[in-house]
Amino acid sequence: MQASVSEVLLETPRARAQGADAGGVRDLIWLASPLAMLCLLVRHFDLESPAFLTLMAVSTAGFVVHYLLPFPYRLKAFLLLSLSAWAYILGPLPAAWLIGLGLCLVVLCRLPVPFWPRAMALIAAGLGLLALRSGWGETPWPVAIWPILGSMFMFRLVAYEYDVRHTPSLASPLTTLSYFFMLPNVCFPLFPVVDYSTFCRTYYNEDRRRIHQVGVEWIFRGTIHLILYRAVYQLLVNDPAEVVTAVDLLRYMTWPFLLYLRVSGQFHIIVGILHLFGFNLPETHHAYFLASSFTDFWRRINIYWKDFMMKLFYYPAFFALRKRGATQALVVSTILVFVVTWALHTYQWFWIRGTWLLAWNDALFWGLLALLVLVNSLYEWKFGRQRSLTARTAGWTDTVSLTIRTVAMFVTMSLLWSLWSTESVTTWLSLWSAARNWSTSGPPWMLPVCLAVPCLVALCTIAASRNWLASLATMGFELRSAAIVAACGLLLALSTSIVYKRLGPAGDMIAALRYGGLNQGDLFGLERGYYENLVGDRLNGDLWSLYMNRPIDWTHGLVESGVARRTGGFLPYELLPSVQGRFKGVTLQTDRWGLHDKEYSLLPAPGTYRMAVLGASHAMGSGVVREETFEAVLEDRLNRHTDGIPAKPYEILNFAVYGYTPLHQIAVLDDKVPRFHPNAMLYVAHPEDAHRVVYHMVQMVRDGWPVPDDFLKDVIRRANVNGTMPQRVVSQRLTPHGDEVLAWLYHRLVADSRSRGICPGYVFMPMVPELSYRADPRIQLQLARDAGFTVFDLSHVYDGADRRTLWVAEWDAHPNRRAHAMMADMLYGQLRGEERSMLSCSPGN
Repeated sequence: MQASVSEVLLETPRARAQGADAGGVRDLIWLASPLAMLCLLVRHFDLESPAFLTLMAVSTAGFVVHYLLPFPYRLKAFLLLSLSAWAYILGPLPAAWLIGLGLCLVVLCRLPVPFWPRAMALIAAGLGLLALRSGWGETPWPVAIWPILGSMFMFRLVAYEYDVRHTPSLASPLTTLSYFFMLPNVCFPLFPVVDYSTFCRTYYNEDRRRIHQVGVEWIFRGTIHLILYRAVYQLLVNDPAEVVTAVDLLRYMTWPFLLYLRVSGQFHIIVGILHLFGFNLPETHHAYFLASSFTDFWRRINIYWKDFMMKLFYYPAFFALRKRGATQALVVSTILVFVVTWALHTYQWFWIRGTWLLAWNDALFWGLLALLVLVNSLYEWKFGRQRSLTARTAGWTDTVSLTIRTVAMFVTMSLLWSLWSTESVTTWLSLWSAARNWSTSGPPWMLPVCLAVPCLVALCTIAASRNWLASLATMGFELRSAAIVAACGLLLALSTSIVYKRLGPAGDMIAALRYGGLNQGDLFGLERGYYENLVGDRLNGDLWSLYMNRPIDWTHGLVESGVARRTGGFLPYELLPSVQGRFKGVTLQTDRWGLHDKEYSLLPAPGTYRMAVLGASHAMGSGVVREETFEAVLEDRLNRHTDGIPAKPYEILNFAVYGYTPLHQIAVLDDKVPRFHPNAMLYVAHPEDAHRVVYHMVQMVRDGWPVPDDFLKDVIRRANVNGTMPQRVVSQRLTPHGDEVLAWLYHRLVADSRSRGICPGYVFMPMVPELSYRADPRIQLQLARDAGFTVFDLSHVYDGADRRTLWVAEWDAHPNRRAHAMMADMLYGQLRGEERSMLSCSPGN
């Protein structure tokens, strides 16, 4: 007999939590199996960080225990699991400080005093922490905990105090602690603003099998979002300086909005994990790419934030002003919401990043969005908005109309998001000049992919309007779990090296999705917008080091590591002589001349063939000791006098320095190399040399550095740039001159070498990650040959190897000792072949 409505409403959380126990272990298996597959998927694709994988594993194991526990123990077990996971992921000391500071704030918000004295105590504590976060004093706790502490309390305290003030019965100590110390918060400083009353009200408020199943599905959905985000990040992102054609412009206007997939993916995973432990929270995002109006977009994206703003600001302001007229109340309340949203986003940026975000494009974005939402709201207020039940299938006329509006909305939001993500309004406006250039450049698939995005939005809109996927909602519990397991298995299979290496260009894209890493833009410090700077390695270097199990000092530069000094000249710094220090996880040791190499005499012994290596981090051997760099291994092998190599003593001196650009090599060659009297010079080139010389020139212009050559001065003059322009404008105007400057540089290195009796050699060293370079390496190699270098092409040195095993660390893609040995082997082989004449070169040739 079907239960009445009153019986359902009177059903307790305890009964609901036990409602699915009839399924017992069978249901647990159906729930845990997709979670285990999702853990494998996260590990296989190396999503987010090792800390995230740990969180997924802990959540899965904790869910199994939670499922089997009697109901009265589940909330306590959730809190214990959360605190234990925090200590395990962050480490005992950071976790102890974080939990201790959090408990102090919780005690303040539970003081047995009236609301306003309690609120003043919290405000005073907040101002004190604000001052410490600003750097007004030393703190005994690690700086890594600031982003998490901020995400726990900057908005959640307000929501908690608001709800407890209106409903004092909600102030349960156990629920309070569980609310502030939520398990997923340890890995996600950018956290949804969970409403406290909703957190309490939805705890096991339905059949628990359904709650858990929704959690599994949302974790799966969030994981797919993260993989799609990586696809956009690796394949679509481009720098404003690269926008020279209409296709480049279309590409740039497409990817910023799509990068929000990372935020929506994280939020789905966060709420999905909470579902595993009984918190039946609502959806955080609802198909926001399919919004058909600005008010519809506001309702769909970051729903928790919208509810938070409506509850605390919109409704109080609206009802206070309604007596003056509903229209006036709506206008003022809407403007207030967006002004406060802008201010609180700046506040959020401060707690997570430690600086205040005050930028014109940020204010302009929120101002334009506020205006558009307000106009849309007034329209709906006057004419009403169309509402339809999801079960109703729209007619084709309505479907076409809805599709047009949805695509137009997507395009508009993409334009606004690109403005928000660009360094300045001036830079964003300067990009539109590229719309006049319809020449083809870049990958041939770029235009179809960019056009496919709005087409996909249209197709999804039609499918939703016509209820084409309605049958998926009626799938049974076991079938839904099996579908997730099958989808994860398919993704795992397609992304194995055995499969993707047989798929040609598509396989290269799959490899980029699996291995991730920095894309080409981020290798040069590309800013990617508000949310992208609040997630990942940008939020806080110390916290990211904890997430990645990376030593905190890994991010230190050579000077901070104590092995280099600043010069105040054209070279920014130079290695100190006869020092050693920790750099990139190993001991960096220099000789008496300040080289990352073993000891050599100033002059070579009679009959010795000496080579000088110039380059940057890859050539210096970032992350490997000096005995394991490719030049050290090559020198040892040359001195074994094996077949095909002239028998003589060989010495290879390593003048490469981490962070030097190609233009710095002129100073190294002219000022440092000659006194060692080498026979030959090997310039180790980077695949992005053209962009590196542009980057260096941009810094010269922006920071007012002296320009060391008349040719470079002429390029800057012809590019019509100066230090008052935004950096991206300077970069955009100088980028077309990259190959020209690189050709000049190569000719200069060859000429300077030969004038000193040094034979010039050129080593093309690829990057370890499987990335598509922004410039064709063949052009760079041809420029080197045209300049007169003897060229050693190592483009295929890593072919056939699992490239991820060649990184110095899972967070650093510089070549490790094995990769350096592979480079030495290939270079040795080329010295035995046609390039062996390099070893016969003598001063004066």
